[in-house]
Amino acid sequence: MFLIEYVAQPLNLLLYAIQLAQQISCLFRWQIRQQHIAKILYDEVYNIERLPRTVQQLQALIRLFQNHCPAN
Repeated sequence: MFLIEYVAQPLNLLLYAIQLAQQISCLFRWQIRQQHIAKILYDEVYNIERLPRTVQQLQALIRLFQNHCPAN
């Protein structure tokens, strides 16, 4: 029993570290996407003709985030 606990504890810590790294990665990617969204809005929000395309781009970015980071 001691051997199982001795091996399981580091494996649990490793699994937790991997999950944490994945969440941090998702947050970092989302921050980059937020900057991209801000640029889209800054560049195109005043051009009414481009507004439908801008909305589609924003929706695509949000769907991409939701697909890759569903827990956030």
